Amino acid sequence: MNGADQAAIEGDWRMHLRDMRTLRTLQNGAPAEDEIRRMPDRVLRAAVQNPDHSEAARAAAEAELRARSITSERWRLVVPGFLRARDLEGSEGRLRSKWTREGRLGAIALPPFLILLLVQPTAREFLGAAIAFIVMCAAVVFLGAALRRHPVRVMLIRKRDEHHLSAPLDKALRTGLADYGHILEFSDRQLPATPLNQLTSGHGDVLNARDYRNLALRLSNRVALNLSTALSGKRALSVRCTQAWWRTTGHLLGDSSDILLADLSQVGQGVPWELDLVEEMGAQRRCVFIALWGKLEEAEAALAARGIDAVVHHYAPDGEFQRRPQFRAAMLAAARATHQVSP
Repeated sequence: MNGADQAAIEGDWRMHLRDMRTLRTLQNGAPAEDEIRRMPDRVLRAAVQNPDHSEAARAAAEAELRARSITSERWRLVVPGFLRARDLEGSEGRLRSKWTREGRLGAIALPPFLILLLVQPTAREFLGAAIAFIVMCAAVVFLGAALRRHPVRVMLIRKRDEHHLSAPLDKALRTGLADYGHILEFSDRQLPATPLNQLTSGHGDVLNARDYRNLALRLSNRVALNLSTALSGKRALSVRCTQAWWRTTGHLLGDSSDILLADLSQVGQGVPWELDLVEEMGAQRRCVFIALWGKLEEAEAALAARGIDAVVHHYAPDGEFQRRPQFRAAMLAAARATHQVSP
């Protein structure tokens, strides 16, 4: 894809995003018919899907679309990611960062040993040089993470923790998943429908159309997301929203992600909404299913009941994925399905 094509795609989605705005005339009750008729098709389609608008206004917008013989199918926004098709070529692809945990530790620890072996300084000189090299290597690793050009965007779908099962998955986020890139954590934990200040510590709150647009724009800011991911203790960016915006926000994250990752450790607790969301988006082939060791049979039964033919990859209580080659191959296959790249 050349630069002009990429610019056209970016311009289209940004223009499309501007249509998802709250119109004052549609917030309370039914709007005047002439106001609805003056609205462009694109604005009407977004207005139907905007939870900030009244039910009467959304119904009037949908009726106007039908009068124009325009389907009011789901308003869909895809924020372009940073992964390239050539990153998915080869038997293993290039999804994970070169700066793995082992590489980071090696980059920091090796220089002091080299100084000791080659220069043989006094203890005080060695300590000063070792500290200087450690700081320099840490800065290089940090800059490498911040300037990473092609991170993978992964949407992690998980139930809110009510059964003390989150610790192993949180460990997995810091170990087996952090090297992929931007992990967007989406759960059924919802915010009250009252105005809140948008959090700045790696969280995104969606309470209205403006917050929705801000979240979409944030997904397109590669360097800022790289920094947030590098500085986050969990290595995941938690996205929260009100009940009204929950489904629309979930579709934004899923449609804009390279890989969907659904944790089924609590699939038997309450409504299996995580599977409902995956099926709504038709993302079964783009999704990798995981579960905590000991919850594997329950997760497999839930998939079988839905007729989803997929392997459930399990992780241990220490956060380590079992059969890691198979798990990484599944992540690569999901990314290829998203980008329609043949193995």
